[in-house]
Amino acid sequence: QTCALPICDRVVLTFQGTPTIFVGRISIKGVKNTQLSNQLSYSTRLNPGTPFTSQKLTRSTSLLQQTLQQSGYYQGSIVPHTWLDKTDAEMNVQFEVKQGKQARVGAVAVEGDSGMTAPDFRKKAKLKQNSKVNSDTVSRALTRLRKHYQSEYRLEANVSLASSQYQ
Repeated sequence: QTCALPICDRVVLTFQGTPTIFVGRISIKGVKNTQLSNQLSYSTRLNPGTPFTSQKLTRSTSLLQQTLQQSGYYQGSIVPHTWLDKTDAEMNVQFEVKQGKQARVGAVAVEGDSGMTAPDFRKKAKLKQNSKVNSDTVSRALTRLRKHYQSEYRLEANVSLASSQYQ
């Protein structure tokens, strides 16, 4: 809102409004793995210099949780901390991350006729009991199985992850 007041031989302009707060520094605390820390930083989708909103902070926290889960951390927690830098009108954000335990391969169930025993299926997919789960575990296992079926001329084999459960 703008207001102009004539005073003597001058005009005084007054601008009224709410200031816009922008995204400032973004930091991730509590992650020792550099690669995971970089993935988390990127996944916030908070860009310094863009307008800051609480909805963006909520979305970023959710995206961080998804990234943790894709990396095999299903019991992780994320706590955002914000502080305002009044001189630059920026909201700095620090995400405190507790990874929790990394998921491990447990029971593997096969639906339909796989053409092999459950232990053979596990061996071909390289899904060893109690091995750590990360973002590539499922895609690599499915690739190995597809390759196996194609080598047996089962070119139309449909191999996919139907569900996953974490405890």
